[in-house]
Amino acid sequence: DSEDDDDDEDDDTPAYGVSTSFLEEKVAACEAIGFVALFTLDKFEPYRNESIKTLLNVTRHFHCDVREAAIQGLQHILESMIRARKYVPWVVLPKQTCDFETQKHLTSYNRLPAEITSDEAELLNQLAEFCLSCLGEDDYKEVVAQACSTLGVLYETFGPNLKINAEQVTRKVYVLLNKKAACQRGAEEEEDTDECNNSEICLLEGISELIRAIAKSFGPTCVSLLQSIFPKLLGYLAPNAADEEKVMAMGALAEVIHYCHGAVSTLFEPLLTIIQTTIQDQENETLRNNSTFCLGVLLAHLPKEQHERYYTPSLTVLHQLFVSEKKGPIIDNLCATTSRMILADFPLLSNHIRFIIALLLKHLPLREDEDENGVVFRSIVLVWQNQPQALLEQLPEYLRIVAEIHLDEDFDPEVKPTLLELTKVIAQQSPDVFQSAFNVLSDENKQSVTQALNTR
Repeated sequence: DSEDDDDDEDDDTPAYGVSTSFLEEKVAACEAIGFVALFTLDKFEPYRNESIKTLLNVTRHFHCDVREAAIQGLQHILESMIRARKYVPWVVLPKQTCDFETQKHLTSYNRLPAEITSDEAELLNQLAEFCLSCLGEDDYKEVVAQACSTLGVLYETFGPNLKINAEQVTRKVYVLLNKKAACQRGAEEEEDTDECNNSEICLLEGISELIRAIAKSFGPTCVSLLQSIFPKLLGYLAPNAADEEKVMAMGALAEVIHYCHGAVSTLFEPLLTIIQTTIQDQENETLRNNSTFCLGVLLAHLPKEQHERYYTPSLTVLHQLFVSEKKGPIIDNLCATTSRMILADFPLLSNHIRFIIALLLKHLPLREDEDENGVVFRSIVLVWQNQPQALLEQLPEYLRIVAEIHLDEDFDPEVKPTLLELTKVIAQQSPDVFQSAFNVLSDENKQSVTQALNTR
């Protein structure tokens, strides 16, 4: 053995290698630029364009870790620009009159931010083009996942103003879902290791983010863009599909239905059938959560003539899930699903409202999915307007919720005033019932409700 070692040492053959410390420095530098931008916001403005140019050059680096870090750094610079300039996300509004959730942003939707200069627009479009090329050409799933995520942020901010061809984007997504992209070649031969599984989950999450962003940016017109990928997503929900594939597909389809305002009616029947199973999957919490959200947006957008067929059975399922579910995010989505049904067809549910509102209030306020607060409290306002006695019967529970929300400084500032105004109306119109409910509150909650009533 020792002679062999000596021979190796005397061998004049040159040795080649990669200095990993040099690569780590590049990765750290890319990440640092992004985080500095993210945390300094407008203070980073003088360095933004030059940093974008630099990181765009780094995206051509031979090593995947460096490319991934460069794209992530670019996304953080983009996010810092959005926050510093207070851009309103691009959203296509439904044709009907907007509720208080969207009214505040009406003047800002569907236009390119005025602060974007032609140079910045050119750099952002270069970034979009690079991300698009990554989807089909990069060999590493983590890089493709990051490119999907960054392209999603670009779409959510600038919508169809991006110069890249949206049909090309969806074609690349189709190839990814078909597992034929460069980063998926040889996937069948990959060992089933934690690293490989994590790479696959990372890629699926990136694809889901991009589909959501396209749906959000294009609204109902996204249906024609995404039509080709719907069968693939439904295929990912087959009983024998991997758990992570089911999670991605259910989440992506729910977001499409939500943002296209129900324009994709061909998905309703197959999804409602699939959800009967996935919403009760005790092994996969995320799948249950996505299924609950998907059920809510489906029921909200079902044609009226189908409500009677699906609403009563869905109420039974929701009641069973409220009783058995222990996970906060899923309970929040159960509340939102119930609220969407109330908003979509109050007359159909009117005979069940006392039971429904009691069940709903018991699980409020929302603990984690705060984006659903608007939907939930609009449904409570609707109950008061149409069947006030149902809310009065649950007034102690309602006042407990008001007390907790009033003390929550981070609660949605657009929703809280509406809730407090409703509380004042109830106190004025039903003073005796209000006082009786108030008397059973804890001292802390009494003090909070009193402060809420005195809020202007």
